[in-house]
Amino acid sequence: QSCLGAALLYPHFQVTAVDINRKSLELIRQEADQLGLTNLRLVEADLLELPADLAPPGGFDLIHCTGVLHHTGDPPRALRNLTRVLAPQGVMRLFVYGELGRSGLYRMARALKQLGAELPLPERLAQGRALAEALEKVAEGSGKLPPQLGPAGVVPGLNDPEFVDRFL
Repeated sequence: QSCLGAALLYPHFQVTAVDINRKSLELIRQEADQLGLTNLRLVEADLLELPADLAPPGGFDLIHCTGVLHHTGDPPRALRNLTRVLAPQGVMRLFVYGELGRSGLYRMARALKQLGAELPLPERLAQGRALAEALEKVAEGSGKLPPQLGPAGVVPGLNDPEFVDRFL
């Protein structure tokens, strides 16, 4: 839904959002209509089969692709397709999930699983919060924790459903 923010912040830009999920596009369209956005174009498409007329003449100046490539059946092909619709001096911002970039998060999730896999979820959540708080106290001011476990990432900034999704 970053396309809504982009269209709101930059009303003089034309924003194109591509998604394979029709329901997601419908929800975005409803919100865009409520906001009165006229600079947002929604396209239902698969990154592996981008329409020939997707990009404006000369290509997109900016492509923002977050959490998508690694979910396609052929990430290199999807990346080539995005490159094909990028303007020669355009910028592509990519985010993919990867073991190395999220190693701290995965370590925390494994530790919590070993500590209380048999416990009911409310107890696992309380245990996870306690461990995260203890880790923050130990590392306070040292900057030794990865961002996923820092003060803004776990305690108190991460709500319970997000904590469960991320770590449990």
